[in-house]
Amino acid sequence: MTTRYLYICLLLLVHSFTTYSHERDIALPLIYIETGGNSIDRDERTPATISIIYPSDKDSIMLSPHSIGIKVRGKTAAQYPKKSYSIEFVDTNQQETDVQLFGMRSDDDWILDAMYIDQARMRNRLCTDLWNAYNRIPHQNEEPTALNGTRGIFVEVVLNGEYNGLYCLTERIDRKQLKLKKYKNGHRGVSYKADTWDNIMGYCSYNPHAPMETILWNGFESEYPGEVSNAGWEYLQEFLEFLSSDYTSDEFFATNINRYIHLDNLIDYTLLINALYALDNVVKNMYLNIYNVQSDQRMFFTPWDMDATFGRTYDGTLIDQYAFSGSVPFGNQLISRLWEGNVNNFRQTLTQRWNELRHTTLSPDSVAERIYAYQELLVNSGAFAREQNRWPALCAKNLPEETAFMTTWYTRNVQVIDSTLAHIVSVQPPLDAQQPPLYTIVDHHLVINIPNTNVTLYSSHGEMLYNAFEHSLHNIELYSNGIYILRIATIEGDAYTHKVCYMNR
Repeated sequence: MTTRYLYICLLLLVHSFTTYSHERDIALPLIYIETGGNSIDRDERTPATISIIYPSDKDSIMLSPHSIGIKVRGKTAAQYPKKSYSIEFVDTNQQETDVQLFGMRSDDDWILDAMYIDQARMRNRLCTDLWNAYNRIPHQNEEPTALNGTRGIFVEVVLNGEYNGLYCLTERIDRKQLKLKKYKNGHRGVSYKADTWDNIMGYCSYNPHAPMETILWNGFESEYPGEVSNAGWEYLQEFLEFLSSDYTSDEFFATNINRYIHLDNLIDYTLLINALYALDNVVKNMYLNIYNVQSDQRMFFTPWDMDATFGRTYDGTLIDQYAFSGSVPFGNQLISRLWEGNVNNFRQTLTQRWNELRHTTLSPDSVAERIYAYQELLVNSGAFAREQNRWPALCAKNLPEETAFMTTWYTRNVQVIDSTLAHIVSVQPPLDAQQPPLYTIVDHHLVINIPNTNVTLYSSHGEMLYNAFEHSLHNIELYSNGIYILRIATIEGDAYTHKVCYMNR
């Protein structure tokens, strides 16, 4: 097929798509893949060509026919009628070559996520966007361009001349994305993908004597270095045995936690899987990574594949469950052990971080705004209607109804988390370990433990409830449950601001 002929075919396809869009300027990019009639399987890449047109940009071809290798992606997902694909760009000599797409990274490997089990066709992208918006990357100072997640853009795919549906073109989670140190003179960065539920994080089987000269080990896959004889399993083994009470005492666990985990990252991850009730990401569908084993062997977490969220499970069906439905957060063996032992004030620190995010990135209004923005894009471009027609079995018949369910479910889940965490006071550790905490709550009273201070207390709506200077301790009665803003100023000029959660049970 000549380039000129293909160009004409693509323009005809574009015009047929945009004819059915409500607004021409929000038509999605169109990806055309041609395999020459050859089938696409999981094990070997099929040679193909790819072209990309952005209809909104005066029918411009972003990428003229370019050689790729393509294969079916995923394990469970590979069994669905609508396939996800992994594509690799190659040059005329069939060597890998980097291509930059839609302002994302320049790379040879890309993913076309089919989103088949998600009724709304947005959950994975939405959840990853939320994670990207707030997660704290442990090595951000060393690697300013590191991303602990992926970026993606919704596209429509035509495969061998036939419409194949709505997809999300997505970056990969790998060493390049995370900016882990490259392998050199021994291990530097390492990355492991949790592939199954059957691993020690989920209180399942673990074989410490399993052979290590393999890519797969105890429910994990080596992502980097990813070499059979050089997977770096010894670092993961030490970490897994540390987190399990079968191998370490509570005292050792509490004393050494900061040697094994970036706690800020784990707290962010814990709140992600609870805020979204990410059923499939608590034990599997995550990466465990070390930036540079020579300098710091603490692990940090990266989520992946978050379709089972916002009130639906891994097969797309509804669930009537919420985070913190018991007295502990939804989590794995590591999270549960930190919570139950309140190691390093884990409960208070988690609560404080939730109070920050619950009123910003993870607020119901902020999350709803993101959901409705994607709804508008998918509906007004006509892409969702075409997706319904092509793959009706697991696609919402009415996207606004599905997104209304998602926002209602999320608001309720936030309320569940609020009610569970409300009785946990976020205590700021004192600057001097010999000093008492800045404040405590005793018998419905907020007690400020520092003399010679001016204290101001506000409601969550900004109403001033208390303002006074005391030479002795402040003792402020709390009349109702809720979140308060506390400001403490000392005569030495120090000032502290805290969010205080109070619930009288």
